[in-house]
Amino acid sequence: MATRPSFKTVLLAAFLGSALMVLGCGEKGETVFVYCGTSMSKPVQEIARRFEEETGAKVEFTFGGSETLLPQIVLTRKGDIFVCHDPYADYLAEKGLLEEDRVVGYLAPVLIVPKGNPKGIKTLEDLARPGLRVALGDPRFQTCAQMVHEKLKEKGIKEAVMKNMVLEARSHQELGNAVKLGTVDAAVVWNFIAVTNSDALDAIWTGDEYPDIRVHICLLSCSKDKKLARKFLDYASSDESKALFEKYGYRK
Repeated sequence: MATRPSFKTVLLAAFLGSALMVLGCGEKGETVFVYCGTSMSKPVQEIARRFEEETGAKVEFTFGGSETLLPQIVLTRKGDIFVCHDPYADYLAEKGLLEEDRVVGYLAPVLIVPKGNPKGIKTLEDLARPGLRVALGDPRFQTCAQMVHEKLKEKGIKEAVMKNMVLEARSHQELGNAVKLGTVDAAVVWNFIAVTNSDALDAIWTGDEYPDIRVHICLLSCSKDKKLARKFLDYASSDESKALFEKYGYRK
């Protein structure tokens, strides 16, 4: 099981990350304020656009890493919805800020390589081959990277893979771009990166087992417009919206 960062760690991240807009709450029942983890931004923005078209309400976003957004919610106690992945819904509950949550998809680590897989990479063990250029996420900020580092350690290949690591990034998109541009030969990212960049990348499912990482739509207990916030929660967790998450690769 991936090691959960301590709450003190994610609280500190709020001050180390980029400055974020302080949110208000549902003024006049016309706006729902959504904190959204960057890993979930693409489907959530599309869902929000449809919600606005169908309801006439407005959706305002604050984007960032879940580890940065969570402390913002705790410190300001403002906003309506938090879109995150495990374990951040649990943190909300621990702080008494989770009214309700719905699971809408899943994240899983996957190997990505340039289209056609020119280096013939098939397993995590292949990342230890001498001379290979590898990119990994930064485990200080990425749940995915924490899981991958633990798996490499479990397999006894972490030291060899780390010798091949030429890029350590906080952003999954940065890792994907590095593979697309040929800066590295392989990277390990969340599954949605492989799906949304399938024109340039191949996904290698290695068969390694990881804990389930769920994607949550969370209704915040601090919401000042629960009626509108719950309407968005229902909309974003509908079968149609879940299908959209699956389309973008948020699936097992």
